[in-house]
Amino acid sequence: MKKIKHKEFMDSNKLDSSSFSEAVQKKIRIFDKMHSKLDDMVDEDRVELLEQLKELDHELHEDMLNELEHQLENNEVIEEQEKKPVYTKGDAVEITGGNPKYVGVIAEVIEYHSASGKDKESVTVKSHELPDGKSLLTIGMVKATSKKPKSVQEIKKESKDEEILEELWKSKKTKGLGRSFLKDKGVKTNITGWTIQIGNFVLNRAAIFSYKYNLEKLTM
Repeated sequence: MKKIKHKEFMDSNKLDSSSFSEAVQKKIRIFDKMHSKLDDMVDEDRVELLEQLKELDHELHEDMLNELEHQLENNEVIEEQEKKPVYTKGDAVEITGGNPKYVGVIAEVIEYHSASGKDKESVTVKSHELPDGKSLLTIGMVKATSKKPKSVQEIKKESKDEEILEELWKSKKTKGLGRSFLKDKGVKTNITGWTIQIGNFVLNRAAIFSYKYNLEKLTM
């Protein structure tokens, strides 16, 4: 690999792995272990490992930006956010506080409300994942995101996938679930990356060189 984005990011901002959460540090260790095997790989195995490294590198870079967005001075994304602290209609935001059930929901901003009297600075957002279609949140309970809110079709697909995972959970089939196995069971969600949340379930990748996942159920 000629360029490793998360390594360049760390170097340009004079950071080491201890600057990040344990989850990110774990990913860094996994990346380094995988990268150390690159010279031993040939042909298709090398191509597959390179793809996995690129994917994990991208995930790490995004994770680092999210964790340090309020601290770094050399990050152009953060500088732009500091110039524009007010959300405008149509902006996409991720819910980070309030009702725990909706933390992580991606929503679209309908209106921005500046602080007035005892009222805090807030936004009204809408999403098909919110019970009434919209909600009023203080600014501290949302953060900007490049992701798009889920459509009704996507939510229906995820709901069906959650039912399939619920059946696997009940039958205690939770370890070493292959991507092709999940697809054969009817799961429509794109199974890639290291952590995939589907409703109240999370698929955690359990192998470096193959798409095997362990199934966990979130406690609400």
